[in-house]
Amino acid sequence: NYGQPILYSSYAYDSYDAGPKQLNGMVEDASCPELPSPQEEYATNQWICQQHWKSTINMIKFHKTTSGLEITDKYKTRGIYGFAKAGKGYFIANVLRNKSIDFEVETTLPDGEYENLFQDGTYTIKNGILKATLAPKSAIALLVNN
Repeated sequence: NYGQPILYSSYAYDSYDAGPKQLNGMVEDASCPELPSPQEEYATNQWICQQHWKSTINMIKFHKTTSGLEITDKYKTRGIYGFAKAGKGYFIANVLRNKSIDFEVETTLPDGEYENLFQDGTYTIKNGILKATLAPKSAIALLVNN
């Protein structure tokens, strides 16, 4: 219950004082590929277009579906953070840059197969437990479909 979600678009820059690409003193319109996705590197002044990423659209769905539900079963250990949304969703992230982490957590989700909304892949919940390995700088977002 902290803050307000905000969706934005941004551009790549090569210095702290850089601004977006301009034409005749005006910021150029954002130009996004049809199906953008995160890249390792961007050209200077290139629009990044996060608002069109599959993961962004899916996380909006996660937020809308679980909005107002209690956060339960918080999980925190060095570099990995997770939480359940009252039997409807589960999110967990590895914030470390170069270390995969094995974990086993209670999710409050019904048993079954779930699609990861954050990035490709599926995960199985058995006896309410999610057991997996999270790659560096990755996340798992699961949502009950109904």
